[in-house]
Amino acid sequence: MFSPHGICLLWEPELIWLHVISDALIALAYFSIPFVLVIFVSKRRDLKFGWVYWSFGIFILACGLTHILSIYTLWVPVYGIEGLVKAATAIASVVTAGMLWPLLPQLLTIPSPFELRQAQEALKEEEMKGRDSEQLLQQFRQAQQALRESMSRLTAVVETAVDGFILIDARGRILLFNPACERLFGYRAAEVFHENVKMLMPPGYSAHHDHYIRSFLETGERKIIGIGREVIGMRKDGSTFPMELSVGEAKQDGESIFVGIIHDLTGRKHTEEQLRQAQKMEMVGQLSGGIAHDFNNLLTVIVGNAEFLGEQLRSRQDLRQISDDICQAGERGAELTQRLLAFSRRQLLHPREVDCHELLDSMRKLLRRTLRENIEIAITPNSKNTLAFADRAQLESSVLNLALNAQDAMPNGGHLTLNTGVVPLDDDYQAQHPEIKAGEYAMIAVTDDGMGMTEEVAARAFEPFYTTKEVGKGSGLGLSMV
Repeated sequence: MFSPHGICLLWEPELIWLHVISDALIALAYFSIPFVLVIFVSKRRDLKFGWVYWSFGIFILACGLTHILSIYTLWVPVYGIEGLVKAATAIASVVTAGMLWPLLPQLLTIPSPFELRQAQEALKEEEMKGRDSEQLLQQFRQAQQALRESMSRLTAVVETAVDGFILIDARGRILLFNPACERLFGYRAAEVFHENVKMLMPPGYSAHHDHYIRSFLETGERKIIGIGREVIGMRKDGSTFPMELSVGEAKQDGESIFVGIIHDLTGRKHTEEQLRQAQKMEMVGQLSGGIAHDFNNLLTVIVGNAEFLGEQLRSRQDLRQISDDICQAGERGAELTQRLLAFSRRQLLHPREVDCHELLDSMRKLLRRTLRENIEIAITPNSKNTLAFADRAQLESSVLNLALNAQDAMPNGGHLTLNTGVVPLDDDYQAQHPEIKAGEYAMIAVTDDGMGMTEEVAARAFEPFYTTKEVGKGSGLGLSMV
């Protein structure tokens, strides 16, 4: 039998209680440490070596049991149990130590608190940089979106503009050619890309273009840059048209580029020409009207006196013939003054509803007697009634004048066709002839198979006193009266 350990201490109370209290406090501390480790490991799932904490917990718990048994063996000699517990503690400590030594290199790599703080600060700095980078990226994306929207708006403006837009580089090569330019010049955009813009100019203008650009780039002198001017453009088919060209300069990647804005002047030129022609006709009309009025008064006196002389000279046939010649010349002069008055619109008109079919039919005999026999006359009225509001006498005179002009165009004979119809005049026609309202109009068409007219003659055919006939064979007032 073994003696309790207290005998070794001679059962001195002071020694007994010193050992009891010391072992109890150590055991209490050893028992509390594993609980702390268990709570710590359960809360920190991210620990890399969590099993090490469990090993330490078992080892420390076993150490605590040895101190409890040390207290117990003071009175009860259970040294066998105490030995087993110490053996278990030894095994736990040896296993823990054996597992710890291989981990030492890895444990040494665990950052110190200072290093952790540095790492945290560096991480915060990187996070700030990341936020700044994200903000910059967001701003870049917003700028890209704004640029895309701006380009989309600019493209829409250029693509839908009525005026032409051409972009060229410093060498004169075409970089942009909008749909309006395609309509103006007759080229597709793909046909002119990287071609010299001189291809859109007639020779007289293209020879100077490169010189203007080169002079501006070398001297900065703005001969055509920033200035609108009137030039001539040349279409794909070789035809030309007037246009207003405004050229501006911009920079792209440090290189000069030039944008040309083109406005077609064809319509304006046509309107200006019509205005000039109208003003000229008005002046001629005023002049001819005044002359015709005064001349008609003179003719009245001349014809009246000639008729009076004719009555007085019945017995003198030779003198009577002279009087008749004077009367005939006066009547021709009166007819001429009537044409002048009709042209100047000073003649009194009596407009009323006129059946164009009936009017042409009533003129058959007159036309047959007036025109040469080698002129075949065909009147083909429209199946529908064609009513016009006009002065019948003036309308008959106009048809007769057209027939006489047609006869003169067919010296060897030919066919003269007169027909009627109703034609619609649309808004496009009204745009070219503002004095005419859009709608349906009665038509009398006079057609011949004569020699025709050149473009130059056709352009002046209705001018007063203009004629291509020999002197004495035409007054130049027939078509102008029409």
